[in-house]
Amino acid sequence: MNLNWRVTTDAGDFAVKRLTDRSPEAFRAAQDLLPRLAELGFPVPAPRRTAEGSALLKINGFRYGVSEWLPGAHPSGAALDPETCTALGDLVGRLHLALADLCPPAPARLLDVPASAEQTCADLKRYAGLAAARLAGIACPAAATADAAERAAHPPTGIGGTPARAAHPPTGIGGTPARAAQPPTGIAETATRAAQPPTGITDTATRAAQPPTGITDTAARAAQPPTGITDTATRAAQPPTGIAETATRTAHPPTGIAETAGRAASSLAGAPAETLIGAVSDHLPAQRSAQAAGVSRGAVDPGGVLEGSPRSSDDFDRLAGAEIGRRLALLERVGDQRPPASEVEPCGWTHGDLQPLNLLMDRGRVTGILDWDRLDVRPYGLEVLRTATILFSGGGRTALDLGRTACFVRGYRGRVPITGAQLVDAADRRWWTLACETWHLKRHYDEGDNRCDSLFTTRSTFLHWWTRHRADVRKILDS
Repeated sequence: MNLNWRVTTDAGDFAVKRLTDRSPEAFRAAQDLLPRLAELGFPVPAPRRTAEGSALLKINGFRYGVSEWLPGAHPSGAALDPETCTALGDLVGRLHLALADLCPPAPARLLDVPASAEQTCADLKRYAGLAAARLAGIACPAAATADAAERAAHPPTGIGGTPARAAHPPTGIGGTPARAAQPPTGIAETATRAAQPPTGITDTATRAAQPPTGITDTAARAAQPPTGITDTATRAAQPPTGIAETATRTAHPPTGIAETAGRAASSLAGAPAETLIGAVSDHLPAQRSAQAAGVSRGAVDPGGVLEGSPRSSDDFDRLAGAEIGRRLALLERVGDQRPPASEVEPCGWTHGDLQPLNLLMDRGRVTGILDWDRLDVRPYGLEVLRTATILFSGGGRTALDLGRTACFVRGYRGRVPITGAQLVDAADRRWWTLACETWHLKRHYDEGDNRCDSLFTTRSTFLHWWTRHRADVRKILDS
């Protein structure tokens, strides 16, 4: 996960991001696109640049980006009225259409090869053995087996469900993009590779809310793809008021880099270095305390909200062992329901991680669409389904709100021509992704990283709810 901080200065509030899981080329391509989306009325963060025009600054071997801090709070789907849910779907639809105009041509179809139930069961059994060994007090170092390394080098393929992006999992319910292991070096190169469909398709996400106004003449802009930067100074009279690349989304906030973050913000935001360094130094200790308590803005799981959420390594081993047993039984029952390997449509440019932590709202209006690092070509239906199943289930903590989901889908279909059958297919593939994903276990047992342990609990809980209510979900999508 990228690391983020909020830096407050006399010149305003800024978001400082340190890149840890995306290539500089992918980050720059997204930053180049944002000013053009802002011109169309979308509430996206305005990037700050160095005197040389770069969106990134390298300090002590790390790359940093700085943007303005946007106002608003992360939305709760349960708090949105039906009208706002419909408007949110409409915004996602308009966003997809705008991206189609602004970015290079993308293929209308992509091949998807869902994960193998047999391979998933083999992986689950191995992790069950590791969990049992740890509970028995037997040392199991990360990446203990050679076959784990081999699988990491050659991950299976499939829309959203492949472990290829396991090193960089999304923050909400979602699979893992198959192409993230080879991040695009820019929008144009990504489009070129998309024209030759990979054996897996990235998982999708969809964000939005109260539609901003002002999408005008997007077709005319298509002749000017985002290969460069529009002069952000020309928009200074009407800039977004900040960015919420929320400084709180990391489960383990870094320590000892206040001066570095301050230097990055200084160089990219144009404020005196000593001012920003002092602001970061004053802010980080309090933020660490807030995050440790699980109350920071953007926290996915404030530590043990769900009954049975892991609070220690032993807790996770016990929970993992129990859930792996349930998952193996599930796959034995539904193994014959694996979606077929086939081309999926419609596809196009998508945000890639539209979920509550990457959205900001204020009084029913969307004030920020954040974190564009995963901009890529994906199936539209998967972005719609991923966004809805995260936003309207409390991140997987509750049953999916079918009424609000139907409103959201209705708003989207009012903009983008996608059939009920295509949405049902996307839902089936998304469900299968959740049934077969093991990236949380890989991070915990093979990589020694427990930052996503709580997601294993929430996503598993939601998977079993979805399995019991697949017919209900399909019905609202095909109506």
